[in-house]
Amino acid sequence: MVLKDYEGALEDLNKINILKPNNASTLMIRGDVKKNLEDYVGTLEDLDKAHVLEPNNAFTLTLHGRFKYLLDD
Repeated sequence: MVLKDYEGALEDLNKINILKPNNASTLMIRGDVKKNLEDYVGTLEDLDKAHVLEPNNAFTLTLHGRFKYLLDD
């Protein structure tokens, strides 16, 4: 069974980000959730932050590249 409560997931990730800011893993997951909510600018913002914190992460680089292409940036 797959649950898709992306709004609820985003609320939880925002709370985690307040409690433990600047965590690359949280930002990567939140970016992916924002992607599923079609907040592509928010996705890139989170992935940019995650990339600064953890520059050689394949997940971040892959999603970041995809959305920069989609946004023609």
